[in-house]
Amino acid sequence: MSDQRDGDVTFSGVDCRRPPERIEAGRVAFAKNARFTDGKITPRRGTKIMPWTAGSTYSAGVRTLGRHNHLWGAGAFRDPVSGVEVILYAADGKVYAGHVNSVATEVSLPDALEYYNLVDGQAFAVGDTISGVTSSATATIKAVDSATGTLFLSARTGTFLYNEALQVNSVTVASVLYPACWIGERVRFVQCFDVVVMFRGPNKPVLKLADWSIGFEPVAMTANDITGEGTENPTDGTIPISNADRGVMFANRLLVPKNDDSVDVSDYLNYTRYQPTFSTFRINQGTEDRLVTVIPLDRNTLAALKENSVYIIRNVYGDLSETTLDELTRDYGCIAGDTACRVGNDVWFLSRRGVTSVQVTTDGAIKGLDLPVSESIQSIIDRIDWEHASEAVAAFFNNRFYLAVPLTGEDWTTAVRKDRHLSGAWELDGSNRLKILSTFAMAVGTEVDIIGVTTTTNKVVHPSSPRTRVYSCTAFSIYYWIVFEATGSQVGATNGLSIEYEIIRPLPTIPAGLEAYVTLTGKNNVVLVYDTVAPGWCGLDVLEMGVIDFFTAEYCGARRLFAATHQGVLMLYDDLEYSDLVDEVVYTGNADNTGQPTQNAIELYVESRGYTLGSEVIKNFLQVDVSLGTLQPNCSINAAVDGVEEEVAVVTNLTKDPTVYFKPFDAAPWANNNVNNDQMTLGREDYSVMENYSNANANFWMNSGIELERVQQFSLSQMMRTRGRWCQLKLTNRNGKVEINNMGVRGVPEETNKEDA
Repeated sequence: MSDQRDGDVTFSGVDCRRPPERIEAGRVAFAKNARFTDGKITPRRGTKIMPWTAGSTYSAGVRTLGRHNHLWGAGAFRDPVSGVEVILYAADGKVYAGHVNSVATEVSLPDALEYYNLVDGQAFAVGDTISGVTSSATATIKAVDSATGTLFLSARTGTFLYNEALQVNSVTVASVLYPACWIGERVRFVQCFDVVVMFRGPNKPVLKLADWSIGFEPVAMTANDITGEGTENPTDGTIPISNADRGVMFANRLLVPKNDDSVDVSDYLNYTRYQPTFSTFRINQGTEDRLVTVIPLDRNTLAALKENSVYIIRNVYGDLSETTLDELTRDYGCIAGDTACRVGNDVWFLSRRGVTSVQVTTDGAIKGLDLPVSESIQSIIDRIDWEHASEAVAAFFNNRFYLAVPLTGEDWTTAVRKDRHLSGAWELDGSNRLKILSTFAMAVGTEVDIIGVTTTTNKVVHPSSPRTRVYSCTAFSIYYWIVFEATGSQVGATNGLSIEYEIIRPLPTIPAGLEAYVTLTGKNNVVLVYDTVAPGWCGLDVLEMGVIDFFTAEYCGARRLFAATHQGVLMLYDDLEYSDLVDEVVYTGNADNTGQPTQNAIELYVESRGYTLGSEVIKNFLQVDVSLGTLQPNCSINAAVDGVEEEVAVVTNLTKDPTVYFKPFDAAPWANNNVNNDQMTLGREDYSVMENYSNANANFWMNSGIELERVQQFSLSQMMRTRGRWCQLKLTNRNGKVEINNMGVRGVPEETNKEDA
């Protein structure tokens, strides 16, 4: 009896929920760094660092890139008058603006300080002159945000010190908490007409950027151009827009979802003010189900996404008098506000069940889908680190849904990672222990490296032994006082504005195929990708630079997808035109936080479905058949069958030589400087160019042109022998590019062997 074949001649996505032998044809069991395009499996495009993020230099042919310690958010702003688009991002306590071929420049933050310990019966007022008892610094109060304890200042002289008493007319009113305005929290930028509004959370004042020469300022109420009975603003807003995590522009109003399950709705054509009585949406207040975000469904309808439910706000137009609220579902909600995206006519977001959807039908009806969109990758969804999932982010671009999430491992090892932070203020306590002001708590015993800092007054602290542990953690106002174990002699002053430190954390052991993301435990360390054209999930992208934020911006004549990363840079992501076949990263070991960029190969990993040859009986699998397109590959293929550790190597480290011709077999080797103008001649094993050019000092001949990413097609049939009910192929490529056109196996049922015998 002749052998039988089972395989796939086209591919459309991943299904890792079902057992391998139950997966339908055209789907694979798992994929890493893959895309499903035109029925083929190809590797994703690489990441490319934007060199203007933190500076770039060239010296003696060596390129050096800078990076920030921590990015807090990014976005694009287009000036409606000039049409120029600028990328804004927050990093290391500041805000920067940059664009292509221009080094990012700092955008001024307002002169401000935060206070605490307000004395009963005392208050600050605009126009008051304040003074620091210890520092003798003085300033005039320009604006007051009493909700967050922030004073905006002008005419400052000297430098206020944290924890010193603040006086007005020789009367102590409060104490200094933060002596300057700095960014140490997640921020989100929203374009409101011709200004940018920066949301910094409910405990920090919202700021606006209206004039580049001035920089960011506190938001002050402005008069309405449209007002009065019969207009969109029958009554003017009476209070400024609230401090919050985020805002959404919709129908010429700024919507601000808040933690009390309400949504501020600004006046029409005026983002600065709202009417709390008539212009507030209250989303099922009084329950423990927290409001996360709102997102438009159509020109007059919003979805209000809570953690465990979804509501629909209709008729958002005019003076809002016709607005209604309907409950859509209590079966699921949104766990991360930055994952809510418009995908065609629908809205997708991350819930506890996975990626779920609110669907707008062709007749305008709105319904929630019971089955998650991510049902086919549920085994990956189950590995999400839900403790940190609220920081997940998503974007829909070029027919693909990108979801960056934190994925967990299973067991703990002795490996470590370092996560660098900047404290708000520091001092030495009476026992010579370092004490810092932190925006988050740290467990007692957590290992930390103290890096040291030079403050604006040239004060330096540097422990003789940088490695220490957390001694205590105490809640303080909206912050935490962290005290570290004594580290020996301290050099310098006894207090300062800020200090850098690195938290040392253990890393999890990661299952095979996911090792690369261990350096970003607790961060958005993988990106799940859904292709609406295929349609299907592409599996996951594993990155060395975890994603903090996605945004789109103009770059080289087209709109492209960017990501702000935990490595402190902005990068172009998955771009068909400018991304290469490698990930660009920068390791910064220099004192000035710079380093040379490194190009890391993108590892493609695919597990096929389980090929059964059409039956459930035991078979003898005899041959692997694959059709590949390759460019400078390093490819291995294993065959696995049902059972414990039932896996055999079929192909190991397959490479191709660009100088060798397989047709005609006796052709002279290709000269890899292209001196013969024959780079495109048919019949070579491989068409890679510069990576294999051995004489870097000689000229490379462009002649009539070259093609840098041309793949060579070939078919591979490899004998093997293994036994099982089904056989699964596992392909890994660790260099260059491999495209999978089709793959399958051949074999015979075991019963046939016995009869023939």
